[in-house]
Amino acid sequence: MHWLRTAGIVILALPIIAALLSFFTPAQAPRSSMTLAYSDVLREVDARRIQEVVLRGRSMTGIGENGRTFEAYLPDDPSLASRLVAQGIRVVARPEETDTFISLAISWIPLLLYFGVMWALLRQMNAGFQAVSIRLDQISAELATRPAAPSTENGREKA
Repeated sequence: MHWLRTAGIVILALPIIAALLSFFTPAQAPRSSMTLAYSDVLREVDARRIQEVVLRGRSMTGIGENGRTFEAYLPDDPSLASRLVAQGIRVVARPEETDTFISLAISWIPLLLYFGVMWALLRQMNAGFQAVSIRLDQISAELATRPAAPSTENGREKA
């Protein structure tokens, strides 16, 4: 019956954990930009229709001549930044964003798993020790209520 209580606690804890995760995860603004192919981006650069780009790892976001925003995935092209600067485009380079909460949660998963397994094993061991303790109490109670056996000396009763 203990497993029902544990299952109930887990079932109640999961929605609470999900709510906390959604609360602490930063909300993403709705995207109003369009996605361009890399070749389309190069054509826009050559036609001088891009004002500014932000390079973040392998992704690029930018602002076109009419204020529209765009996104593009970049292949490994070491000459791209110099090509953008040569066309007079303002280039902003930033490091890739990593979600610190997710990376922290992933790094803690093995430790939490270890403690969870150890907790479960210790509970099982404790349950076994309690059963042994209860049985020893029963045996000592039986011995305490049993009438005393007559004392014998060398296999004969004392008179």
